[in-house]
Amino acid sequence: MIRDGRIDRYSFTPANLNDIELRSISEKIVLIDNGLTDPNALSPQNINLQTVNGQTFELDIPATIGHPDNPLTHDDQIEKIACCLQTDNKSNSPHFKTKAEELLQMKENTLLGDVVAKLRND
Repeated sequence: MIRDGRIDRYSFTPANLNDIELRSISEKIVLIDNGLTDPNALSPQNINLQTVNGQTFELDIPATIGHPDNPLTHDDQIEKIACCLQTDNKSNSPHFKTKAEELLQMKENTLLGDVVAKLRND
């Protein structure tokens, strides 16, 4: 996230997990437990960053992106769905974005079986 500006399935490739630059960055990060006991709770978050020259930055995040109080934009939803649909990490076909658009436009009351059928037919 710090280096690439995002966390997605590419973040967990063997290359990234063994990346010396990422390892060096991660060694400088300290996580402090905020006392929440729900393992699924992603918010609230408080980020404090102190630079090597002592300058400090603070950011409060009451609702993480994707939370109902901080929803993904339409374009971000398409990008997320398309990334999930990709079958290999080298393909960036526009086909995935088209399929993502179609899935996002489906009615909320569509049965899961209909969504799976749509994925299998394309």
